[in-house]
This record gives sequence, C-alpha cells and structure tokens, in this order.
Amino acid sequence: MLKPIRCFVLFGFLVIVSTAAIATDQGNVRPGQLKGSATFRLELIDMLNNGPFTDKQKDVGIINIDTWINNCQGPELDNFVDWSDMDDLKALIVTAVRAPLVCAQGVPVAEDPSAYGQKTILTLPVKGIWHVVQGNQGLVSHIRGQKGEFAWDFIINRNGYSAQGDTALNESYYCWEQPVLAPAPGTVVQTRDDLEDHRPYLPDPPHVGNHVYIDHNNGEISLLYHLQKGSVMVTVGDHVDRGQPVGLCGDTGISMFPHLHYQLFSGSLDDHTKINSRFSAYYSWRGSNDQNPDRKDIKLNLSGVPKRLDNVVNLSDFMIANVHD
Repeated sequence: MLKPIRCFVLFGFLVIVSTAAIATDQGNVRPGQLKGSATFRLELIDMLNNGPFTDKQKDVGIINIDTWINNCQGPELDNFVDWSDMDDLKALIVTAVRAPLVCAQGVPVAEDPSAYGQKTILTLPVKGIWHVVQGNQGLVSHIRGQKGEFAWDFIINRNGYSAQGDTALNESYYCWEQPVLAPAPGTVVQTRDDLEDHRPYLPDPPHVGNHVYIDHNNGEISLLYHLQKGSVMVTVGDHVDRGQPVGLCGDTGISMFPHLHYQLFSGSLDDHTKINSRFSAYYSWRGSNDQNPDRKDIKLNLSGVPKRLDNVVNLSDFMIANVHD
C-alpha cells in the first residue's frame, strides 16, 4: 500500500488539473490504489461524477468533500487515506451528497450529527470489537415508548459466544472488567460505584446499578451503566476526553449478565429526555466471525444506529489494529 502524502496540493490547482489527471491516469490505476491526499480527492470526485447522482447532488458532494479534507488535515486523515478501500469511499460519497462531513479527535471522518438533529459526535464507548446483544426498541427491555427505548447493550463475543466456562460466574464473560470509555468529550456530572455485582441471571436483580453520567456541554448527556463495583475512574467535575476510560464493565443493576448499557439524552442531569441518537465512524458486520472479520464483510458507517446482532468497532480502533505497510 502506498504511503500517504503529507502535504496537500492547493485546491484551486486541483480544480484546474482534475479533469486532465483523471482522463490520463485513472484508466491505468486499479480501484483503491489512488492514495495520498491529492489523488485521494481525485478518486472521490471521479467516483462521484460517475455515480447515480443528480448534478445538484454532485455539486453538494464536491463541496462537502473539499470542506472535510481542508478542515481535517493531519495524521488521522492520512491514516484513513492509506487504509480506506473502495467500499469505504462509496460510503463516504453516499454521505457527502446529503450532508456535511466532519472530523474530531479520534474520528477522521463522520457525517455531521446536526444532519439528524444531534449535537455530539459519538464514538462507541468501548475499545475493540463488541457485539450488540440488544439495540433500540429491544426484545427484553429498551421497550418502545419507555425511557430506555434508544439505548444499546454491548457484550464481547468470540466465535459467537459471550462466555467461556461457567455462565453463572461473572468472570466467565469476555466483557467482564473490560474498560468503558467516554464516547465524546465532556464533564462528569454523576457517578456511583458502591453497589455489588450480582450473579448472572439473578431472578430479581436490583433496580439501581453503578454508572457514570457525562455532560457533553452542549445540551446532551451520556449514561454508561452496569459498571463493576469500585471500578469508576472519574469523579464529579472531571473533564474527560473521547476514548478515556471511566470505569469497567460489570453486572450491577437490572442486568442478566455482564454488559454495558449506553444511552444519549437531551437536557441536563436533573431534567433529560431520550434521543434517537447515532454513533459516528464505526464498522459493522454480522455472523460468528466476530473478532476476525474479512475486510470485504465490514461496512463503514459514517453515522448509524447499531442493530441487534451487529458486531461493531470504532473506525480508528480497527484501522490502527489492522493497517499494514
């Protein structure tokens, strides 16, 4: 794979030469081989112009692609340029024709969350590959119309199984004691970690569990729930960065087994309402090949709502773990 070029050619010059460059060079390059910031842009624009889009959509797409590249220069964009394949570029283009593209620390590219009424660029609150055991409007809880309707429950699966050994023991579950991360920057506004972890499949589990609330300082707050006793690593008033560990996955509160419950709300700690929210910049796929998926099977979501049975991982996590020279 070609190394990324770390300087950006002036966009005015690119506009002048793009047509000639595509005409003379594109036919000799296999899809996915154009890398480096300048040629990466040309590849995107060529795919856009040859796609099933109206002239207005193409104009919007070009503006959104150029704005994103211009605003997001740096190592994270370089890594994405080097890593992305044709399916990633198609996902990027489909998004660019409808909404602006943005970036943030740890997020090389995402759909602007304001396009779907959200203020926070959310990344998955876990490191590595996790499995969605229950999504929005779930079968067990997260019931339509209730407060937890738009929550997710995450576990770790290996070859389709969430535990090894005695499933009546919390430590048998792969997600037990795994770090829980802040999904976006913010201020910690409430924590609790004094409650005991109960055994899996307890008939009548306690209604209150250990948790962390993070205020993203924009009218939206995150809840990270079912944390292990004594595991919370932050205190009220702390500023947290995206991806910062705040606790460990446990089995407290209303839970059948160790897992992480996550939900975004609108408002404040004292007065908040549920949001039909989305995560940014993650890969998803299905099946028991959960920890070692084929590259061709993973789908890039610049914004999306993980569904039950999805395997998910943050784009940056998967990209860094799998990129090769």
